Amino acid sequence: MRNIDIDLDRFNSLYSLSCVESYMLYILDANQYHFQHLYAQSYAGIAEILQYFLWDKKVYAYYDGVPRLQRTAIAHGVLAMQTVQCSDICTDPDYDFFMLKLHPEYIKKTYGAAAWRDDHYVLLTGYDDRHRTYINDSPRDYRTLTCGELEQAYAGSMIKLKLLGDLSDRSADLLLEDFLTRIRDSLNTDVIIPIEDGIAARDALAVLRILRRRMYVYCTQYISCDFMKAYLRKLDKCFSAIEYMRLRRSMDFSKLAEMFQMVQHQDMEILDIIKRKMGEQYGQNI
Repeated sequence: MRNIDIDLDRFNSLYSLSCVESYMLYILDANQYHFQHLYAQSYAGIAEILQYFLWDKKVYAYYDGVPRLQRTAIAHGVLAMQTVQCSDICTDPDYDFFMLKLHPEYIKKTYGAAAWRDDHYVLLTGYDDRHRTYINDSPRDYRTLTCGELEQAYAGSMIKLKLLGDLSDRSADLLLEDFLTRIRDSLNTDVIIPIEDGIAARDALAVLRILRRRMYVYCTQYISCDFMKAYLRKLDKCFSAIEYMRLRRSMDFSKLAEMFQMVQHQDMEILDIIKRKMGEQYGQNI
């Protein structure tokens, strides 16, 4: 096992949809890998996202509208990853890093609330003969426990990760082709879906925020994306507004409808600009 530095602020610039994505990105960033290319497959049209949550009534914790980043990393030879069921915490010398599934009861007792999913993991960052230290992504925290304490919290499942090498130029080119195809084939049109569920609206906006920040980070490698900054700030404000209404139990669905209509319009404008700029950069009609 390789120890890893503890820097919770590192999560500020990493955009994940799950704890496993969070820790993988944390590891790649700490080891100076060019993980930004992994965001290439993270575009989903706003109509698809809204339909997923508002029409199909699915939940944030199991969103599968884009490939998981770890699958992309594995497919392009960046890392190897394996999930194993074992009753005791035992590190494998053939792997570099380990994520541990913890009991939901421990998570609730320690952090005062349940995790998004029952299968929540933490990242093991260091150890000695008597202690283990882990990082938790949400809420952001690190803790050092005795070996016995961590064994009690451990829920019998471990994800092993081994770094194989940074993304190759060939893989970066293939991912770029994939991204250009995704945005070219996307149906850039608005949809009218009744908003009757504040949680579904929040989840849709939560996913949209993450995916558009990924798109910003990814495209910045190729073009100037300053034009996206105001829109990203607007998404943050809209998300905060929904959370405020939810916490005060005062959902205004007509206001939410107006908000999502505005967001859809701006999102479509952003995609048109990206298509034009990327098309000019690579001589393609996108």
